[in-house]
Amino acid sequence: MTILGQTGMNIASRIMGLLLAAIAFGFITQGLKVLLPGLT
Repeated sequence: MTILGQTGMNIASRIMGLLLAAIAFGFITQGLKVLLPGLT
């Protein structure tokens, strides 16, 4: 925290959130492909 500062922590937090959202989107699309094979 002392190295990055408040702004650095905010940026890191947003990047981690974006990465988590991308992983979740991948899981959701994989699940939909299995459940609804007609969509692909």
